[in-house]
Amino acid sequence: MWDIDGRAFYIARVAYKLGYKKAMIGGPPYLMSALEKALCQYGIEPLYAFSIRESKEVRKEDGSVEKIAVFRHKGFVRPQHWSNEAMDQDSIRWYMWKPIPEEKE
Repeated sequence: MWDIDGRAFYIARVAYKLGYKKAMIGGPPYLMSALEKALCQYGIEPLYAFSIRESKEVRKEDGSVEKIAVFRHKGFVRPQHWSNEAMDQDSIRWYMWKPIPEEKE
């Protein structure tokens, strides 16, 4: 059985050997910090997917109400340590939800 850091470094090493420069991460919260650190040590930029949830309620003919939720992908978010921007308390909330602009080839 591996500890959390050991598992994170194993995952990062796999990404490194496959030649990845960026990796979308997500999963158990207890693993994400260790995985960010491990990816960074291999020179791989960790990214989190960002989505908006849109919910609506639809009344059916029988009188019941069906709730529908749609998740729309809006981009990726870098962990704070990847930013070159100076961070203050007022900008932290905005930064956490600011999608990364798409790169031009």
